[in-house]
Amino acid sequence: MPWAADVLAQGLRLAGATLLTTALFLSVLGERAIAPVRLAIIATLVLAIGCVALLLLTVAPFAQRLDEPLLPLALEYLEQTRHGAMLLLPLLPAMLALLLWQTLPASGSPIVRHVVHWLLAATLLTLAALLAAGGHVATSRWEHVGMVVLVVHMACGIGWVALVLSLIPRMLRGDALGPPLAGVGNAAAGMVIILVIAAVFTAWMHNALPPWSVHDDYTRLLLLKSLTLVLALAAAAFNRFYVLRLASIREDLLRRVLAIEALLLMLALGLAAWLSRTTPPG
Repeated sequence: MPWAADVLAQGLRLAGATLLTTALFLSVLGERAIAPVRLAIIATLVLAIGCVALLLLTVAPFAQRLDEPLLPLALEYLEQTRHGAMLLLPLLPAMLALLLWQTLPASGSPIVRHVVHWLLAATLLTLAALLAAGGHVATSRWEHVGMVVLVVHMACGIGWVALVLSLIPRMLRGDALGPPLAGVGNAAAGMVIILVIAAVFTAWMHNALPPWSVHDDYTRLLLLKSLTLVLALAAAAFNRFYVLRLASIREDLLRRVLAIEALLLMLALGLAAWLSRTTPPG
């Protein structure tokens, strides 16, 4: 399909942002088996590939129509259009995040490390805002309010996925998941609540609230993404409110349910990339 490459490029951008956020959570949790700075470097490379690919895919139809070389036209598009610059702009906070990560090993003071972590969080929030800036909200009603809501929605979605992924190394090593899962559970619950509220508002702006039309691609993808997130939320709630409250916590059950939640969230991330490249009904 003609949009398959666009979806893949956008998926790489979202994956890069998610892995960067995962690296932040790994650093906060004190994970040493996976070096957060190495993961951040990989994430930035993934993000860069996605950004450049999306730029080339945007220019490719014009190059074909004008019968001109792709790369020179892409550079001209990048230099002379606001949209071209927005496609590569997310790389700036990602590179700033890498510089901040380099200061962590030299930060002996816990206070300094705490400040650096907050600066990293602000940088990654800026990254989410730049990714959202090219979304459908920019041309919809309530443009400015919608953009803020979309940024919050994207940041909470990426944060939820990253929180789950940051626990995967412990799960694979067979470490006890109960204490860290109980610690991040409240943060994840807060993200999910904000995510749902922002999602309903965004769907309203795109005229994608009930009654739904099964003949509309955007609405079908929205329903599929929503169902995936509901199943992931059910898995998270099962661990948080049932398994963790057992008299004797079953670590094997915790791991299986966490693995299911992680797979569902990765699927939702792919659907989010697909949804962002699909024209909404409004």
